Amino acid sequence: MIAFGVDSGYGFGLDARFAGLWDLEPAEYAFFAFQVMFCGTAATIVSGAAAERLRLGTYVICSVVVAALIYPVFAHWVWGGALAPSASAFLSNMGFIDFAGSTVVHSTGAWVSLAACLVLGPRIGRFEADGGVRRIPGHSAVLATVGAMVIFVGWIGFNGGSTIVPTPAIAHIVANTVLAAGAGGVAGYFLALRHDGLVLPEKPICGLLGGLVAITAGCHLLNATGAMIIGAAGGLIAVWGNRFIERRCRIDDAVGAIGVHGFAGVLGTLGLALLAPLDQIAAGGRLSQLAIQAAGAGLNFVWAFPLAYLLFRALDRIYPIRVSAADEERGLNQSEHATSFGLGTMETALRQILGGHADISHRIPIETGDDAELTTRLFNAFLDKVEDGELARRASEDVLRAEQEAERLSAMAGAVFEGIAVTVGGRIIDANAAFERLTGLSGRELIKRTLQDVVAEADVGTLGRALATREVRPLELRLRRADGLEIPTEIRSRTIIFRGEETRVSAFVDLRERKEAEERIRFTAQHDALTGLPNRLLYQQFLEETLAEVRRGGRVAALIAVDLDRFKDINDLYGHPAGDAVIRASAQRLQTLFGKAGFVARLGGDEFGVILPDVAFANQVADFAFRIVHELGAPIDVGNGVRIRPGASVGFALAPRDGIEAGTVISRADVALYHAKRSGRNSYAGFESGMDAELRMRRILESDLGDAVARNELYLCFQPRIVLSEERIGSYEALVRWQHPDRGLISPSIFIPIAEQSGKIGEIGEWVLREACRQSLELAGRRGDQRQCQRLSAPQPQLRRDHAGDPGGGRLPADTAGAGADGEHPHRGPGPCAQRPEGAEAPRHQGRPRRFRHGLLVA
Repeated sequence: MIAFGVDSGYGFGLDARFAGLWDLEPAEYAFFAFQVMFCGTAATIVSGAAAERLRLGTYVICSVVVAALIYPVFAHWVWGGALAPSASAFLSNMGFIDFAGSTVVHSTGAWVSLAACLVLGPRIGRFEADGGVRRIPGHSAVLATVGAMVIFVGWIGFNGGSTIVPTPAIAHIVANTVLAAGAGGVAGYFLALRHDGLVLPEKPICGLLGGLVAITAGCHLLNATGAMIIGAAGGLIAVWGNRFIERRCRIDDAVGAIGVHGFAGVLGTLGLALLAPLDQIAAGGRLSQLAIQAAGAGLNFVWAFPLAYLLFRALDRIYPIRVSAADEERGLNQSEHATSFGLGTMETALRQILGGHADISHRIPIETGDDAELTTRLFNAFLDKVEDGELARRASEDVLRAEQEAERLSAMAGAVFEGIAVTVGGRIIDANAAFERLTGLSGRELIKRTLQDVVAEADVGTLGRALATREVRPLELRLRRADGLEIPTEIRSRTIIFRGEETRVSAFVDLRERKEAEERIRFTAQHDALTGLPNRLLYQQFLEETLAEVRRGGRVAALIAVDLDRFKDINDLYGHPAGDAVIRASAQRLQTLFGKAGFVARLGGDEFGVILPDVAFANQVADFAFRIVHELGAPIDVGNGVRIRPGASVGFALAPRDGIEAGTVISRADVALYHAKRSGRNSYAGFESGMDAELRMRRILESDLGDAVARNELYLCFQPRIVLSEERIGSYEALVRWQHPDRGLISPSIFIPIAEQSGKIGEIGEWVLREACRQSLELAGRRGDQRQCQRLSAPQPQLRRDHAGDPGGGRLPADTAGAGADGEHPHRGPGPCAQRPEGAEAPRHQGRPRRFRHGLLVA
C-alpha cells in the first residue's frame, strides 16, 4: 500500500488495493510475496543482533514499526516505480540501483539493529573491566554452519527470484551469488586467521554472509570477476566491521548483523558503480553513479537509524525493553516461553550442585516426550541416591558430634572455673564442682532440681523466657545460695543432642569480682581523687534530678558555689602539698557541716559546689553560707608547724526563685559568688534580681573592646605637666579614651579593668605608646623639644613577652622612633617604648609616672 502505491503527494505511495490485496494481477501477487519476504528479512535481522536480552513484546512492536513505516517508505523511494511510475520514488528516478535489497532490506535491518544494541547495552559479561572483549560462543558451531548453508541456498532463490518472471538472466544472477558467497567465505577465513591465529567458526560464516549481502545490489549487472571482488570485499568488511564496533565502539551485536548487513550492504551498493559494465549504469558515468549510490545509502541510514533509536528510547521510558539480569542468565526461552532445549535445565542443576548452592531435595520436572526425558529420569534417580546418602551422613555426624560433645563436656567440666549444669526436660542431671560451690549445694542435692530453684526469685521469669530459646546469649542474673546469699552471675546456655536426648548445657560465671571492679571504676569516674567528693559529672546529674523534683512542685532547692580565696598564693608560697592539704581539709569541713542535708562536690581547683535538695526558706541557705565562710576561715595545719587561714567566698541561688534550668541556676550562683568576691572576699552573697546586669554589661564591653583598636575607636588626650619652679611646660601626659559608637564615651575606670582582666591591655598599651610617639613627633616639630608622659593603667608584661625574642625588642617603627627629647637615634640607645628595663620594679596601677631617658614617662 505504501511501498508500491501511486504517489500520495506526501513523499510515499498510497494505494488501497494493496492493503487488502484486491483486484491484483497474478504477477502482482508474486511481486507481493517477494516483498513480504524482503520486509520480513529486514525485521528478522534485529532479532539476531539484540538476541539474549530484548523482550519479545518489544521485538514485536519493533517489527510492526519496521514493516509499517521504516521499510515501506524507503522501499517506495527506491522501488516505488516498479509497478507504476511515481514521482515520489525519487531515488529510483535518479537511477539508484539496488536489485535485491543490499540497502533497502539489509542495511535497513542493520541500522535498526544498531539502534537496538545502543539502547539495550551489552550482554552480561560481554566486556571485561579492563577493556577486554569476552567471546560468547554460539550454542553449536555445527548448527550455526548448517544454518549458514541453508541461508546460502535460500539466498540463491532470494536473488534469482527477484526477477519475478522466468528469464535467462536468472542463471547469471545465481552464478554471481554463488561466486560472491564463496569469495566472501574465503576472505573471512583468512582474515580470521590473521586476527586470531586460528579460525573461529563465526568469522568464515560472517564472511560468506557479507559476500551474499554485498552482491545482492548488483548481482544482475556484474560479471564473474566483479562478483568475486564484491563478494571478497563484502566478506572482509563484514568481519572487520564487526570487530570495529565490538572493540572500538564496545557495541554488543550477538550475531554480527551490523557488520554483515550494514557494512557489507553499503559496500555492495557503492561497489557496483565501480565494477558494473559502464553501459549498464543508469547515470552513464561511474562517478555520477557512485554519488547516487552514496546518496541512497546515506539517506537509508539517516531515515532508519534515528527513527529506530527514538522508538527504542521511548519504549524503554515506558517499560524496560531489556529483560532482568536473572532472566538473561536463565535464558529467554525459559524466562519468556517456559521452554528449555535439550539438557539446559539439567546443566543448571549440576552447576548448582557443584557450586554447593543447590537443594538436593529438588527434582527436575519430567516432560513426557521430550528428547531428554530418559536422561532426566536417570538424573532424578541419581539425586535420590545422593539425598539418601546425605541424610545418612548427616545423621551419623549428629550422633558422632553428640558423643564427642559429651566426652568434651565430661573432660572439661571439672577443669573450668565456670559453674556448669546439665539439664534434661528442665531438671538438673549433672553439675560440676564450681556450680556446687556457687549454689552451696552438693551434687546429690542438685539432682532433679530445676535451674529456677537456684536463682533469685526476681530473676525466675527472666530465666524461664531465656531457656525457651535454643541458645541463650550472655544474660546476667543472681543465683540464690543455700544460705540465702545472692550472687551475681552471667549465664550462657545451649541445647545439644546427648545420648539421643535433647540436653541443655548451662554455664554460670561468678561476677562478684567484676562487679566490685566496675563499682571501683564507676566511683573513680564520678569522684575526685584528692578529696573523695563527687566530681562535676555526678554533681551535674544530681542537680538535674533535684531540679526535676522542683519542677514537679512542692519543693525549694538551693545551689551554693564556694571558692577558696587566694588559693594560688598558697600554692606559690607553701607548695602544692600544702595546697592539697587545704583542699582536703576544706572538703572534710564541708562534709561535716552539711552531713546528709546537702550534696557536696569538688568542681575543680579551689571550687566546691553544694546542692541542698530541700530547704524551708532563704535565710536557712544564708545561714549555711555564713557557716561555710566561718568554717573555711578557721586555721588549717598543713604540716611543718605551718597554719593557714585560707578563707572562702560563697554565692548561692534558689530554685525555682532564681531559675529552674541547671544552666540558669549555676550561672546565677556564680554571679552571686562574683559579687561576694568584689565585696572584699571572705564573705557570702545570695543572688538578687539585677545582680547580673553589671556582668552582662561587662561581657558586652569586653566583646566590643576586642575590636576597638582595629575600628579606631580609641584616642589620646594630652595633659600638660607644669614645672612650677621654671614656670614652663615640662612634658605632656597622654591619656587614653574610648569613644564607643553606640554608648558614647566610656570611662577609663570602666574599660581599663576589663582590658586588664581579659588580656587586651597589652594591645591597647602598645597602641597608646605608638600613637603617643607618633603625635610627639608632630608636637616636637611644631613647638620644639617637648617631653611627653605616657600614662599606663597598669604594668604591661605583655609588651615584654611580645618582644622577648626580638633583638630590637620594644623599639617602635622608624616613623615614630625619633620621639626622644634629646634627639638620640633609636638604634644607638633605648627606644621610646614602654618596656621596663630588666630588674626594674613594676609600676603600680594609677601610680606615679616613671621617666625614661628619652622623655616618655610611663605611669
